[in-house]
Amino acid sequence: MRPFSITTDRGRREWAAVIKAMEGALVLYRHSLGTLARLWRYLHDRTGGSICGLSDLIRESAIEAVLSSQETITRGLMDTIEISEYAQTYYHRNRRTAHARR
Repeated sequence: MRPFSITTDRGRREWAAVIKAMEGALVLYRHSLGTLARLWRYLHDRTGGSICGLSDLIRESAIEAVLSSQETITRGLMDTIEISEYAQTYYHRNRRTAHARR
């Protein structure tokens, strides 16, 4: 599968719909629906648009949320989660590029 592209409105809507569907399946006591959907760009940056990377990140974050008794997924929590080498490399390369443009 090709990574999701967010260069068009349609691509952004499709990416957000995938995030919303995954978020809707979460069973975390303190998690508010829509939290992850609002982080759609961050999630794309973290995963390179990979649905596998997104699934891994959300799943690992949910596990950590339960183990830590936070019962919610936040960006701060997701920042502590390492996923595939591809996604990690993509994210760090894009962060450096964005930082260099500032």
